[in-house]
Amino acid sequence: MRAALSALVIGVALVAAAPAAAQEAVEVDQEAIVAPVAEDTPTPEPTPTPEPTPPPGGGQSTPEPPAADAGNNAAMQARPVRQREAREHCIANPSRLLAMGGSEDLGSGRSWAWLPFLIAAVCAALVAGAYTLRRRSAPAQAGKAPPSLLEVVATIVAICAGVAGLAAQFVPGVGVEDAPAPAAAMEVRTVNARITREQFADRLRVAAPRSALDRREVGNVVWLQLELAGYRGRRLDLQWGSYETKPGAPLVAATTHRIPVEVSDASDEQTLFQPVWVGYPSLKRFHVQFRLLEHGQVREIASTGPMRGDLARYACGD
Repeated sequence: MRAALSALVIGVALVAAAPAAAQEAVEVDQEAIVAPVAEDTPTPEPTPTPEPTPPPGGGQSTPEPPAADAGNNAAMQARPVRQREAREHCIANPSRLLAMGGSEDLGSGRSWAWLPFLIAAVCAALVAGAYTLRRRSAPAQAGKAPPSLLEVVATIVAICAGVAGLAAQFVPGVGVEDAPAPAAAMEVRTVNARITREQFADRLRVAAPRSALDRREVGNVVWLQLELAGYRGRRLDLQWGSYETKPGAPLVAATTHRIPVEVSDASDEQTLFQPVWVGYPSLKRFHVQFRLLEHGQVREIASTGPMRGDLARYACGD
């Protein structure tokens, strides 16, 4: 009886000492957000320019200068153009980003279905060892036979069943749980304005761009909240691009980006708070649309409200 009680106590101790499931953050390629290189997108065919009509009298007309791209990406311009813009039109007091993103596991952790079997094996070994020692060391009592093998097996089964039941009730993840159906929700929580690439990179703890102009470029930081369920161990992609805020406006050229989002294997339900830096296009009003993709298929869409784009796009130098 003492051996059975000892095995029960040890089994319960194993349940209490079982380590909690490791919570790993959702992995996002943060450096790809800081990098100024835009995603390759199909370039629309240029509209043919009609030949100028010669003025009366046979004189030659003065050609009009080419129009600037109204939706250009500051980082995609030629270096002399960027230097002139940063020198003549800059922000003297950019803001600072005070927070950083992260993820949290909300659902059950890694499966502990193997734990009851480990408890059963330990209990069986302890009880069998105690039974063997007792048969060898205890003096035989007259008229009383030692416990039979059937009694020992019954005792082992009862103890292991009790310990496994305690484990299933008090240890998260023990037992069979059905994975939830894949579901995703994405929402723009807030926007921080006038943040330089360098300050954004420092907050994300990644390397800042090498170019001094890239580090001084100013933009908005959009905070996304992603609620993921049923995507344990899968890969998703986060894609975004800027649009001029007017009916039927197309995507602004050279403003699309795409980064991988690796969902950890730690939980079935996870929440991700992700900051995304977005540069200013040369537009009065623009908004940014975000898409969550799985194997190229859109799973969720979120969009910012209208934001000002006719702002200085560089922080003033020292």
